[in-house]
Amino acid sequence: MADALRSLAERGRLDIPDLETAIIQLYALLVFPHMVFSSYGTALDDATTDRLITSGVDMFLGHYAPGGRRPAGGDLR
Repeated sequence: MADALRSLAERGRLDIPDLETAIIQLYALLVFPHMVFSSYGTALDDATTDRLITSGVDMFLGHYAPGGRRPAGGDLR
């Protein structure tokens, strides 16, 4: 994952100032919902899984798009 994201950043396809954080964020968007549900003995259906993956990747790519506006230091103003 790190190599793929680093390569995209080097080619200017993504603007990732902190690769370690970006990797954790992407995994959290894609894996965490399944971990939470499975810890309670339930599972996400295929349609929900598809929506979560698609929207999670869209959110990630939108956040790290070149020229995107990310608040510095968590400032949401």
